[in-house]
Amino acid sequence: MPASVRALEEAVDRLAGTERWVRGNSESIEYLQQQEFDLGSGEAAELIRVALDLNRRGSDLSAFSAFLSAAVEAGLDLDLSVNTSTPGENPFGTTIGYVLMRHATENGDEALFKFLVDKGYLARMSQKDLNDAFGIDLGCSPEIARALVAAGADPLYAGPAGNALHGISSGVGPCSNVAPEERVEMTRTLIELGVSPTNRRIRRDATHGRVFS
Repeated sequence: MPASVRALEEAVDRLAGTERWVRGNSESIEYLQQQEFDLGSGEAAELIRVALDLNRRGSDLSAFSAFLSAAVEAGLDLDLSVNTSTPGENPFGTTIGYVLMRHATENGDEALFKFLVDKGYLARMSQKDLNDAFGIDLGCSPEIARALVAAGADPLYAGPAGNALHGISSGVGPCSNVAPEERVEMTRTLIELGVSPTNRRIRRDATHGRVFS
């Protein structure tokens, strides 16, 4: 499409407030409240889960972060169970608070992460949850990285694609969308926390423990 046509499309979207219907922002929650939608209901929790899937990755999630904050402030029940197809999770026992915590760690949303920590969701994470959040799905936030390790995440843990440092160097994910100096700071933080720049992955064996390769 010519650049002028795309610019026109974007201008129409801005004027029409399309984002509140497609991705979600604070206006979405205001509208739902005007319609007397119960944001403490199971339907609301499922709505937030679907919105999280739509906004799983992105270069600018500030509007969506405002959407999530507004939903929580409006009475979203964090302990409600939601269905999820995320590998390794129980589709019948995952709370929306847990899903929000994973979103916060993956995207480096420090404000949402702090809110959920205050609500006790970091303390509820299992050892596997902590390791996966740090070693596989870590965003570009030194503050969140330190908090996960302080909570018990293993800095040496890694998935099939490598550890948290390999995630930064992969060229995809949240750290690919920030300034170079922010990536440098995140790299420095991970090394200080004990992440190995050489070990590509850790195989876990019930009998023999860890095998580095």
